Amino acid sequence: MKPANATVNGRTTLDYHGSVYELDADVSWTTLNNVGMSVGENKDGSRHTNIGVYGGNLYVDRSAQDQVPYSFGTFQQSQAPLASGTTSLHLRILVDHGSVEVFADDGRIALSNQAFFTSSDTGISLYTIGGSANFANLSITEFANITEQANPAAPYADFEGSTYGSWTTAGAAFGSGPASGALTNQQPVTGYLGNKLANSFNGGDAATGTLTSPSFTIGHSYVNFLAGGGNNPRPSDVFADFEARRGVPGGRRRAVTLARARRRNPSPTSSAPRSSIRTSEEVMPPRARSRHRRSRSRGTTSTSSSLEETTPGASPAPRR
Repeated sequence: MKPANATVNGRTTLDYHGSVYELDADVSWTTLNNVGMSVGENKDGSRHTNIGVYGGNLYVDRSAQDQVPYSFGTFQQSQAPLASGTTSLHLRILVDHGSVEVFADDGRIALSNQAFFTSSDTGISLYTIGGSANFANLSITEFANITEQANPAAPYADFEGSTYGSWTTAGAAFGSGPASGALTNQQPVTGYLGNKLANSFNGGDAATGTLTSPSFTIGHSYVNFLAGGGNNPRPSDVFADFEARRGVPGGRRRAVTLARARRRNPSPTSSAPRSSIRTSEEVMPPRARSRHRRSRSRGTTSTSSSLEETTPGASPAPRR
């Protein structure tokens, strides 16, 4: 995409939305206080990361992209000095889901920053303060997902229905079907994909039970799980019992069981139940996530089904 050259005095929004792209522009000005481009901008402009020139420095300001759970703290801006009297600059900006990299004048200056974009932070705008500037040779190149192209997604199952389908349950913890978010008296549950998830808070903290997949085969080297829970147990403990059985014709096969059981010696500071993954013979596991999930295999990505076990007091955090 090549937007038209623009003379900006204030703010101009580009007709583009995306999350992974390269943005190039030649910027020139005569006299002004501030000039730059905003990436990762949401609809009302309250969230964005600014890349610009101010006070003789090239800067990246991500303060408007801060999030409370993952705050940048005092490290919200980075900058590098420009040559005295600079009034033009070629900028090459690489935007990814979690980063912004800026290169000025063919890499003579480079600034690299982590960014906390949300799904709605997809806009781009040009801005000036105290004067006008010319933006020429604008170019936006959207990056293709070469991982998915190399190994297209192959979904196995999801948790979007009213029941668990061919998955089997025991005990009360998982209820009769997927949940649409948090259950009664449960703390907020976020981070799952789609509209529903497998939630083990049916009946509250005292509930126990298991959710077991049917047998299926995966021909990749890895199966990824996404699970959420309290401080106990750690994710590494939840999945410690899972291992693939090798040498089975047609691929490795197992069944995955997500179990929720009360802790024998609960700590005075946490009532979170203990969870575990147990596998049975001759079957291979899905990963824990609501909806289609990606399993990574030596640089390629495919999608397999998943389950997500959610315990009270925490939001699921993706395990990539």
